[in-house]
Amino acid sequence: MILTNYVGYNSVTGLVAPIGSTKKLKKNIIHLPGDILDNFKNIESVIFQSIVDNSTSIGFIAEQLAEVHPQLPSWGKNYKYNPQTGEREGLIDDKIVPVSVDIMAVLSLTVAKVQQLEREIQELKSKLK
Repeated sequence: MILTNYVGYNSVTGLVAPIGSTKKLKKNIIHLPGDILDNFKNIESVIFQSIVDNSTSIGFIAEQLAEVHPQLPSWGKNYKYNPQTGEREGLIDDKIVPVSVDIMAVLSLTVAKVQQLEREIQELKSKLK
């Protein structure tokens, strides 16, 4: 077995950082608080078209996810984008804004919500017996 260090470049933040899910790369680990799960119902799944090639996709809107919880989107500089190419054309202002979806955060929240619902189902089943 060969051990390798994995690093990735985040084009939104401009940082190079270790990537991976090993506990060795994490600290201050806590379980998601219940209030985060309470807002799960406010996540909006959408169908949208790309401004670049009109392709249709299913997903989320980073700004809307930020309203649910600030850790669901990735944050970055407030760029203007060219509607034909989708490329950055310069800063609109100095604000840090939601720019993309942190899919691992959304997935983690989804798993936690399913687990919460499974516990509730089991409680209801036990009451019926």
